[in-house]
Amino acid sequence: MSSEATVTHDDIPPELVFQAPPALAHVRGFVPLQADASDSGSALASLTITMDGQTLTATVTPALPAPAATATAGKGDAYRITHLTAAQPAAACAPAATE
Repeated sequence: MSSEATVTHDDIPPELVFQAPPALAHVRGFVPLQADASDSGSALASLTITMDGQTLTATVTPALPAPAATATAGKGDAYRITHLTAAQPAAACAPAATE
């Protein structure tokens, strides 16, 4: 039995947009965080929100891998923002197998 694998190179990085707090917003105290990410090439493998070098506990919907997802942190227990580093989407590169 022989099989073939087709590998497609995905050179388009995932896209990321912060929804909360909105861009250029001046915030104070405790605020919820939300980021939307998408990757039309190979889908998202992970999505994390990091603040001051620590990964925050976030709810990611829908379950990954998926072509698009939203990460929400601080729902109910909002975070005191001192420095929001990034939300990191990572692409899921998986070859498509054919026979």
